[in-house]
Amino acid sequence: MDKPLLEAVLIIGPYGSGKSTLAAEMSYLLALRHEPHALLDLDYLGWAGTGEHGREADLAMTLPNLTAVTANYLAAGIRWYILAWYIQDSSEVQAVQRALGFPLRVARLDVPLDVIGQRVGPDPTAERQDNLREAARQIESGGGVGSEDILLPGDRPVRELAEDLLTRLGWLC
Repeated sequence: MDKPLLEAVLIIGPYGSGKSTLAAEMSYLLALRHEPHALLDLDYLGWAGTGEHGREADLAMTLPNLTAVTANYLAAGIRWYILAWYIQDSSEVQAVQRALGFPLRVARLDVPLDVIGQRVGPDPTAERQDNLREAARQIESGGGVGSEDILLPGDRPVRELAEDLLTRLGWLC
């Protein structure tokens, strides 16, 4: 299989499903092979205290930042982009696609709530308990379901998931 010249993958799933962890492992594996790539955890591109709250405010901050950062990476010759973010529906995928301006595939992590609970539940802080409730809400609402090109059972070891996804993308040959 020929490797794509320019492409992004957006890893989606509920809070605690392992999106950022999977993205980091994929980046590590690509770095070992000296493949030009960038990892963008989109939570960080929208993390700002503007006084505005809610999903619309997140999108209004994140998407223009994604466009700007991607332009810098493109100028540096980066060809593969690993993105991680919670997506509510296909309209948000389309918004990310427009912000990027090049091909995007979506990989959804399917992780049962009990597995997420094992990951975040042992932390006794109130914030982690709120995060677990948010994961349950995201799963119940079907956030991102049906927006994916690739479905990954997220209860496997992260290295196995990373190799599987990179292979499916044609980034590891």
